[in-house]
Amino acid sequence: MDLPSASSQGGDEFVGSKRAIKKVELVRVITEALYSLGYDRARESLERESGIQLRQTVPYQRLVDLVEQAIEYQKGACKFHSSLVKEVCLFTNHHCGREGVPTRSFENIRLNEGGIKSLFFSHNGKYLAAIRTFDQDLYAAVASISFVTIWETEGNGAFNLEVELFDNQKPVTYITWSPDNLQLLTCSTQESVRRWSIPSCECLHIYEKVGVGMVSCEWSPDGKTIFTSVDDDSIVMWNLEGKELRCWSGNKSTRIADLAITRDGTEVITTCNENRILLFDWKSNTSRFLTEEGSIIVSFCLSEDSNYLLLSLLNQELHLWCIEVPPKLVKVYKGHSPRSSARACFGGAGQVFIASGSEDSQVYIWDRETEELICTLSGHPRNVNAVCWNPVDPYMLASGSDDGTLRVWKKLQGPWSQIKFLQFSHDGKYLAAASPTDPYVNIWEVKAIDSFSWEGDLFDHKNPVTITWSPDNLQLLTCSTQEAVRR
Repeated sequence: MDLPSASSQGGDEFVGSKRAIKKVELVRVITEALYSLGYDRARESLERESGIQLRQTVPYQRLVDLVEQAIEYQKGACKFHSSLVKEVCLFTNHHCGREGVPTRSFENIRLNEGGIKSLFFSHNGKYLAAIRTFDQDLYAAVASISFVTIWETEGNGAFNLEVELFDNQKPVTYITWSPDNLQLLTCSTQESVRRWSIPSCECLHIYEKVGVGMVSCEWSPDGKTIFTSVDDDSIVMWNLEGKELRCWSGNKSTRIADLAITRDGTEVITTCNENRILLFDWKSNTSRFLTEEGSIIVSFCLSEDSNYLLLSLLNQELHLWCIEVPPKLVKVYKGHSPRSSARACFGGAGQVFIASGSEDSQVYIWDRETEELICTLSGHPRNVNAVCWNPVDPYMLASGSDDGTLRVWKKLQGPWSQIKFLQFSHDGKYLAAASPTDPYVNIWEVKAIDSFSWEGDLFDHKNPVTITWSPDNLQLLTCSTQEAVRR
């Protein structure tokens, strides 16, 4: 790069495409940078050749500060940014690709009957528990049985059916994992809370009160006590042996099956009416509230750092609240059409994403900071009721649907070792590709002469070996060795 000459050092001269940087100031900032980095001879040479002296005080390492600010701005503007990215190259603008978001359907597990209402990963990401429900025409036949299905994740990302719990007398409304991931609490509709040992499936204790039923439950952070919300609007603290330690009555909860405890264990979070959240400090017996004006709260999810609460509302919006004193609404996410029982969740490295199911059979993912809808995941044929992000693997997302399927989504992998088939659709709008080493068929939409937009992938074969487009370009045939042809 040519250094500015002494003859062009006018104080009003600007450089850069935006003409917003004074040449004199830029040279002085560069001069200070050379000085702070220990390059005295280069600094002296720049001052001599440019004719611009470091006369006024430039803040120490000002150039480094400006570069860091530019990097942070680019990270914030990055649509798919991951906090796992620690180093950023200064030679190009920062950009994380879509491969950092779990957009590929890695597992598709079909249950024999019933749908999936809720999903909960254990804290170590090893287990995934699902609450299963039944269609109305089947419900009468199984009214006395409730299913909680648990899968164990393998190192390669595969899911193996571990156990099924059937002991609750009424449908399960909520489940929560112990801090050590070895026990599970299940709560049944206006009945009792049960504590299970996992994976042995032994029921260790039943928590119940005469004349009232439980609504929800949660562990204390140390795992030594549990909290339950009760259908008489009270909150009860129990020890593990089932002794009632404390009870707080008086409009402390509703029949919405959500309960949370802050990370320090001091505040219990519940819904105290249809549009109001209670943050109850049980040690000091004081209460705080946040109110959704004109919106009915369906469910909520507490962030990992306990500073934010994500509310799913009946008006088809997700509201993110900062619950530090005083609570305030900070973000709103729109675009989906959730069911009245749908739960949204935080996810990704540093919980930078927001995910939710929707009645249109898709999973929606937003950028938490910008509120932008960054992608939708298609694959379920019916309503998506539940989503849950693996707390250990930021590239794994699970979704459950009325169709009785569990889909596990993972990030797109790196380049294929080989591509065996490539075929454009007859109208040239789409390009499909298959590899003999990968069970997916990837499809791109041609946006321009030199621009392709990833459209989706097909996952059903073990290894597709041939693909062909229909004459109308709306369908695709895939075939695998010694397997079926799929359309």
